[in-house]
Amino acid sequence: MKNKILKYDCLIVGSGLLGSLLGIALIKKKYKILIIEKENLSNRAFSDQRTLAVNANSRDFLKSINLWEKLNNQFTNIDQISIKTFLNSDELVFKEQQESMGSVIYNKELLTIAHKFLISQKSIIDKTLINLDQLTADENIQIKNKNYSFKKIIIAGGKQLREQMDPYCFLDGSSSQKAHVGFFNHQKSHDNIAYENFTKQGPLAILPAPHKSDKFSTFIYSTSDLISKPSIEKVISKNFKKTHGNIQLNKNIFSYPINPYLFNPKKKYKDLIFIGDSFRSIHPVAGQGWNLGVKDIQSFLNLLNSKSLDSKNFNAIYYSRRKIESYLYFAFTEVINKTFQLHTPLANFFGSNSLKALKRLSFLRTLFIKQAMGINKIIN
Repeated sequence: MKNKILKYDCLIVGSGLLGSLLGIALIKKKYKILIIEKENLSNRAFSDQRTLAVNANSRDFLKSINLWEKLNNQFTNIDQISIKTFLNSDELVFKEQQESMGSVIYNKELLTIAHKFLISQKSIIDKTLINLDQLTADENIQIKNKNYSFKKIIIAGGKQLREQMDPYCFLDGSSSQKAHVGFFNHQKSHDNIAYENFTKQGPLAILPAPHKSDKFSTFIYSTSDLISKPSIEKVISKNFKKTHGNIQLNKNIFSYPINPYLFNPKKKYKDLIFIGDSFRSIHPVAGQGWNLGVKDIQSFLNLLNSKSLDSKNFNAIYYSRRKIESYLYFAFTEVINKTFQLHTPLANFFGSNSLKALKRLSFLRTLFIKQAMGINKIIN
């Protein structure tokens, strides 16, 4: 009995939101899965007060695995997106008449629900650290003194796993910016509008935050400038005094460096499936990083409808389906961020006229709306 090999369908490394959601979706499809997590689940992430912008496609996915209703209305809808730049006096407004374009939720709420389900299914092991070089499908893997065999290994461990991987597998972006994230109270209602304002110092996004009041919002400000809390408060007030009135920042502000990249598994990691931040990291200017991770999950699940987990070309097909959109978003965020950072006449001309083109051409606006909602059938 000591040498017994426990046979599972999938091993998922990382119990963050994407790893947990994929695990839940697979369990509901009757697959036998195991998730390993390096942190102690009793301490991990439940104090995380950050928010997620969940587009319509991701919201539908959460509904499909019966998690959305468990949020108990702890979300705020986004009914409109407004984009402004320091180069244009007019704002560009996107609105979907049929439904909200997305919702804002707290990471903590969704992760708590997901972990409770996985713990109830005895499908998750915490305080377990494993090296990627030890992971090979269909071979014996020892976890907590037990032997396991898995048909498929999925890496959902996030950006920190990059330290373990071959640097030649990465295509790096070029950002010297840091992102600053926090919350603020304001005098006027947010009216369920999300804002993206390209200031001279960097993009500033404002989203309505889930709260008992409609006068509470979250922000993400990306800049290469060294900046203090009073300076951030001044930037938000300068750009949103008209729409939000007087503002007051909450004391806690979370900051992190922005390091965009695309990961190519190549031969060394070709037997592993990478999703989410393990696969790509894009500049938050697009607000779609997590939603792209949900599409990774959906592509994986859709592939299971036609291919078994142990099919020889399973991984190759998965990557072929996810590469195009990943490269497009990576390129788009690099170009748009550089355009508004350079401050050259050519860059300013391009930045100003691209917004005017979106405003004038209805088919481009429709394309943008559908892509923001995650329902664009051309790119997906």
